[in-house]
Amino acid sequence: MVAVVVKGQRCNLVGRNWFKPLGINLDGIYQLNLSPLHQLVDEYADLFSRKIIAVKTPPVTLHVDGSVPPIQMSARRVPFALKDRISQEIDRLVEQDILDPVQHAEWTTPIVPTIKGDGSVSICGDYKCTVSKALQKDLYQIPVVNDVLSMLKKGKIFAKLDLAQAYQQLPVDEASAKLQTIITHKGAFKPTKLQFGIASAPGIFQRFMDTVFANLKWVVPYFDDVLIVAESTMELLEVLNEVSNRLHRIGMRLKR
Repeated sequence: MVAVVVKGQRCNLVGRNWFKPLGINLDGIYQLNLSPLHQLVDEYADLFSRKIIAVKTPPVTLHVDGSVPPIQMSARRVPFALKDRISQEIDRLVEQDILDPVQHAEWTTPIVPTIKGDGSVSICGDYKCTVSKALQKDLYQIPVVNDVLSMLKKGKIFAKLDLAQAYQQLPVDEASAKLQTIITHKGAFKPTKLQFGIASAPGIFQRFMDTVFANLKWVVPYFDDVLIVAESTMELLEVLNEVSNRLHRIGMRLKR
């Protein structure tokens, strides 16, 4: 057998004539057995329901500086081409009980529409112009990217779960809902769940998720993702089962 050695850092190439001496067998067709994972998905099918419900936790309270007077802003003009899609998104959030139409509000925040990859539109309150000026900052620590990457290096197999609408699964109390009121071309709406754009939302949500997965080794919630690290497929399935069970108990939803 002939081997060619070259200088410098290069990828190793193995020709077919080396397979037999190295004991590499290409006979037959091999397939990873995914049935345990499919069984797990079937067992916790409710996690992937499109119906977003408030998770089982006490309502979030947003703390504000009472000396800051309420700010009322008007709805911003939106491009005509986006108006129908924005209306559809508002209707969807109302149907999910995430938004409630209201006639009066002390705080009103205009929205910022964002076009998603599939052409649909998501909306977010531009709270930096209003409520964020009065909100008390949540000091809970968000994981540092370098720490997350360091943990990932210790594993051999990985999984990532995407939370559906993340913050919007956390209920807020009535006073906090009124603080988050948005104003649109369709009128004013009071969000009953925690909203994207609220300055203290990342810390609030991270604290909640860390509590959900307390004492689970190699499980790291990071914003709207849940990262899982394991050393074997069996260990990964065991951790996925425990993670799914905890999410199921509180009524959390995942993207499929």
